[in-house]
Amino acid sequence: YTGFPKRLNQITPAVAALAIAPAGVAYVLGGQLYAINPNGTVSAGFPKDLPAPATGEFGISYNEPTNLVASVTGNLYYTGIAFDQPQSFGNDDVFTESLNGDGNQRSGFPVFSGTAEYDSSIGVAVDASGSNVWTLWYKDANPIVAYVTRTSAN
Repeated sequence: YTGFPKRLNQITPAVAALAIAPAGVAYVLGGQLYAINPNGTVSAGFPKDLPAPATGEFGISYNEPTNLVASVTGNLYYTGIAFDQPQSFGNDDVFTESLNGDGNQRSGFPVFSGTAEYDSSIGVAVDASGSNVWTLWYKDANPIVAYVTRTSAN
């Protein structure tokens, strides 16, 4: 295909993730968010830094899988770990973030989940209708316990 392969700068391979939106745009998450059109051009306004709330420290875990999914509505979802955030459940907590197709943070996100222990994200998925986002995460203690959180995607 003309325009491919596409070279991307500033990608952090340990956290890189790929999702294809219904319109065929390929979104790459890895340090920054890239949007690659089907013809190989980078969408206007990309790459862009990931949004983060004004307080607390946030990051995408470097030692576990990172997911990026696109819904049928074209919104993007990813998960990571929040450190020292104001709505803390305890130590490290999990966040689920949502961006629109322009890479801007959506209202009502991020959503936080956690226990009093150290928590880590595993993955995120959106149902076929685009109505619900599901986050898989675990409490990193003995014994390790996994959780699933369901959040409205609207």
